[in-house]
Amino acid sequence: MKRVLNKLIVYAIVFTFAVGCILPTVLAAPVTKVTPVNRVKRIIHVTSVSLNKYNISLEKGKKFKLTAHIRPDNATNKSVVWKTSNAKTAVVDGSGTVKAVSAGRAVITVKSADGGKTMVHG
Repeated sequence: MKRVLNKLIVYAIVFTFAVGCILPTVLAAPVTKVTPVNRVKRIIHVTSVSLNKYNISLEKGKKFKLTAHIRPDNATNKSVVWKTSNAKTAVVDGSGTVKAVSAGRAVITVKSADGGKTMVHG
């Protein structure tokens, strides 16, 4: 490709068939707009979310790391969102670490970011 006066010139070689021989012919055509080829990426949605532990008991101030298992393994977006039902009893951070705040009961929920698949703990 060659740029001339802010216009892109595209050269193509076309073979002209004559009797008994092939003659190369060069064609030049000015192009003012080149459209890039867009590749379509296949999106694989989360089909299920499970946890490494379903019932835990913690003393005040103690922590436990919950792990979300995303299926299928090749899901495009494996991000999850963690939530607690009772922040006065237990809090959960973005990586799934639960910290006991006081005595009581809390339900920890993990939800896939792409398809809304949910797993409830507690």
